[in-house]
Amino acid sequence: MLHLTHMINLTGQLIPVAAIAREAKKINPNIFVVVDAAHSLAHTPMDMSELRNAGIDAIGGSLHKWLCNPIGAGFLFLKQRNIREIWPLMGDISADRTDIRKFEHQGTRPIQSLQTIPKAIEFHRLLGSASKYNRLTYLKLLWIGNKQALENFGKGFGILNDPLYQANMNAVTDLTNMDSFKLQSPLLPFSRGGAIATAALSGYTPTELANTLMNKFGIFTVGIDHPVIRGVRVTPHLSNSTSDCIALNKAFTALCVDLIPHLEPVRNK
Repeated sequence: MLHLTHMINLTGQLIPVAAIAREAKKINPNIFVVVDAAHSLAHTPMDMSELRNAGIDAIGGSLHKWLCNPIGAGFLFLKQRNIREIWPLMGDISADRTDIRKFEHQGTRPIQSLQTIPKAIEFHRLLGSASKYNRLTYLKLLWIGNKQALENFGKGFGILNDPLYQANMNAVTDLTNMDSFKLQSPLLPFSRGGAIATAALSGYTPTELANTLMNKFGIFTVGIDHPVIRGVRVTPHLSNSTSDCIALNKAFTALCVDLIPHLEPVRNK
């Protein structure tokens, strides 16, 4: 079995799962490829048919993250030929061995999470996958403030000279030029990520940085203290405005310039 996470939850990095799956199948056609699409579904322009045609055998995802459905629902895609041979987690005999619903044993459940799925899908389609992804990417670029990335993004959509776009660009500081700021997520090309980005700041542990952003600036982030990735994860959503991201950029700028904590000197006993 080969298990791939489509979008890494720690950094927001997008993995080329279709290309990896195709290569894996060349090496061993019988390898079972599973993709975790929890953060990529309804976030990126994810093409289920492309993943299926690449030989991916199973895909699972969350509906509460980027599809905006209430918590408590997800989805499973499984190739028909594999359904019979895989055992369900629950000993439910109400569904046939070849019916994918044998994996969906349900007891008491939040009915609102099921009833709202059609409306959540309708809302997502109304926005459009590409437009939604581009908006989320822009919000990320804005709080990071990298001028080259913002220029490339603006040129790509023909809005670089739009007065509002220019005003937002001028309102942010390029944090990637700050010595104490370390971006832990890929920035360019844009296809390597989406809304999520993780950043570290010299002198702060992830928990200290998350607490400082909340207590001093009223901005919520998630402290990531992982052996490989250490920093705060920032995840703007559709409910966030450009002014929210500019405020985060100004908060990081202030921390970089003025509020870096210093260790107390060691006193001789």
